Amino acid sequence: MAQVCSACGTDNRDAAKFCRGCGARLGEQVAAPGPAHWEHTQPADLLEQEQTVLIKPAAKRVAPAPPAAPQAQATPAPDAASAASAPRRWLLWVGLALGLLVVAAAFVLWLRGAGKAADPAPPQPAAAAPAPVAPAPAPTVLAPVEPVQTPSSAIPAVTPSLAPEPSAVQPAPAPAAAPAPAPSAPAAAPRPRPRRESAAAPVAPAPAELAPAAPVPAAPAPAPAPVPPEQTCGALGFFAKARCMAAECAKPALAKHPQCEAVREQQRREERIRNPEGG
Repeated sequence: MAQVCSACGTDNRDAAKFCRGCGARLGEQVAAPGPAHWEHTQPADLLEQEQTVLIKPAAKRVAPAPPAAPQAQATPAPDAASAASAPRRWLLWVGLALGLLVVAAAFVLWLRGAGKAADPAPPQPAAAAPAPVAPAPAPTVLAPVEPVQTPSSAIPAVTPSLAPEPSAVQPAPAPAAAPAPAPSAPAAAPRPRPRRESAAAPVAPAPAELAPAAPVPAAPAPAPAPVPPEQTCGALGFFAKARCMAAECAKPALAKHPQCEAVREQQRREERIRNPEGG
């Protein structure tokens, strides 16, 4: 059964201890207000009043309209301005980015040009001196061989046996009735035929082709000077340097080097210390 607050008349739950309407403790009987409490609030009997006073009801206050917020009206303007300036900002950023790219490209090209100007041109390799070619020997001029003149004394004289006998040349005798003709003069001896020169003039032999001159061998490059042991072993530690110096001085090319003389002297001292009896 719901509990009714005696002060305000609010229904509450059975288990409630306080009124949910006025907060008074439930279960306590609150005395109902009597006429004594109404002395100041109870209106007087109108019949007993000498004068009736009518109180004019107060004029109803009309709440003034809230002033129009200027920002509410001006709000669309910034939106429109920002919407209009958005493309401009975008174009501005694009132009700025393109400008930066152009400046960066120009700077890179300038650096490359400066680097090329700073680098000296590589020296051109010296042309190898051509090996001296031995001059070709002058061809030997052979004296022309004169034909051997056969002296006339060498030609044998024609013997009389080669000439025809006069009797053979004479005509046969005429018959006895005919007068004998006078004997004709003996036929002239035939001219001796010059003997054909069997020994023809020797033909001068053609000069043999000159063999190409052998190339002169280039002089061998001088052997490089041996590196001093101190320069070779200078970067090593104490013990490693001593071993390195001994190994370098053992080479024949460095046997007479002044530094190797000091190394050998040190080796002799160490040998005397190790073997005092044999030293």
